[in-house]
Amino acid sequence: MKKTKVYIKKAVSLLLTLSLIITLWGAMRTDVYAATANKYGTYTGSKPSKYNYTGNTIHILPKKVFYAKSTGKLYYYAYVYNNTDKTIYGMKNLKITVKTSANKTIASKTFYSGKRRNMTINPGSYKTICYVFEKKYIKNKKFYFGTAKKLKTQAEFVYYT
Repeated sequence: MKKTKVYIKKAVSLLLTLSLIITLWGAMRTDVYAATANKYGTYTGSKPSKYNYTGNTIHILPKKVFYAKSTGKLYYYAYVYNNTDKTIYGMKNLKITVKTSANKTIASKTFYSGKRRNMTINPGSYKTICYVFEKKYIKNKKFYFGTAKKLKTQAEFVYYT
């Protein structure tokens, strides 16, 4: 009898967990125009506004993008904007591809592969997160972000509410 109660309790717990997790496979593309260009090779984007984005989706927008010459890595500070009506509690298998305005890939990498990264993003708000692309994930090491007028970000992901 005791074992049966444990199994029932585990099954109910699993069903409740599964019913609370809403999974969305997204293929989102965002074109962002640079707010400023500079001689230091840094792309600076503008802050997201809930009035600029439509659809019940998550938007990943570049805040600051640059190469670190000392390490050879690409640093991609991003606004992760929740334009849904649900609170996001985590992300998983986030594949980010950064492209030029001519649609040429600069870098591509999957973050949080196979495991969930806990984060809380309320509806209509955003978090700033830094994603680091190591050398092996960078396709175009000579792109100069300082004069970039526009970057494209493509992201595929699973999020949990």
